[in-house]
Amino acid sequence: MLAPFDDVVAGRDSKDVIHWSDELLCAFREPGLGATLYITCKDTVKVAGYFSAKLRKNQTSWLPCEIEALSIAAAVKHFAPYIIQSSQRTCVLTDSKPCAQAFEKLCRGVFGKPSCHLFPVYG
Repeated sequence: MLAPFDDVVAGRDSKDVIHWSDELLCAFREPGLGATLYITCKDTVKVAGYFSAKLRKNQTSWLPCEIEALSIAAAVKHFAPYIIQSSQRTCVLTDSKPCAQAFEKLCRGVFGKPSCHLFPVYG
């Protein structure tokens, strides 16, 4: 997804001007997910990793809050090895109010028992 952008910025100085071609603009029009992992080291916030993924064709018609929830879940899954091994508390930052409210309800136990029962499948 970022390959065209990487090709343009590779080996350049950070103050160099980037000329946005049609190819670059098209590369960023594709719907997708993205997340950044930050760490705090000696009271300084640093970037520790990036995650991005393309949406499947059927996911492009989802509601924005559903895509945001998918993005959070996919990012947590992607960064899970770092989260699990860290002794620090993990914090997920989102600008999605519906996702934040859903998480708060989950913490309060508002989402009760599921209406259907899951049974183990033996192979």
